Amino acid sequence: MKPLNGCRVLVVEDQPIIALSITDILNGLGAIIVGPSATVEGALRLVESDPPDVALLDLWLGKEQVYPVCDALTASGIPFALSSGSDVFAEGGKFRTAPRIYKPFHPDELAAVLASLCCSNRCT
Repeated sequence: MKPLNGCRVLVVEDQPIIALSITDILNGLGAIIVGPSATVEGALRLVESDPPDVALLDLWLGKEQVYPVCDALTASGIPFALSSGSDVFAEGGKFRTAPRIYKPFHPDELAAVLASLCCSNRCT
């Protein structure tokens, strides 16, 4: 059985090649992709219209941070992980306890983090 079999994962990433890579990895792990979205506005629409089981959110989408999406997911009880290619997580902030994945990440790392979140959401 694939580690994310049937888990609906919202992918929020503003770099098209990275979004494609993530969706390819997640498809191979059995996930159902919601999105991807490259903007906060688009991600918020997806959270409302096509709620995922979990989400993987790039911290920076162009010049905007993904925190409004974090707020919406939290309000809906949907767990998420934040991703970034830089050490911006050191600044702490409101969502400092959210799981973090540093780019570039290994597919096994992505699978472990998202499978844990998906199970915590669907297995309870």
